[in-house]
Amino acid sequence: MDAFLGAVLDDYKACEITKQQAVSGLAHVIAATDIGNYGEAITWFRQGRKFVRGTLPE
Repeated sequence: MDAFLGAVLDDYKACEITKQQAVSGLAHVIAATDIGNYGEAITWFRQGRKFVRGTLPE
């Protein structure tokens, strides 16, 4: 989890992603955890940087 959060913040700081992409990615993980979808959350912790950079709308 720490690596994912750090990566998203680093990408935003380096202007690799927009603020909206960062917020959307973090919100997605929080929502998955909140509803008990731990499999989804784990997938995002492992691969979420790719998702945030490539699949979420700006």
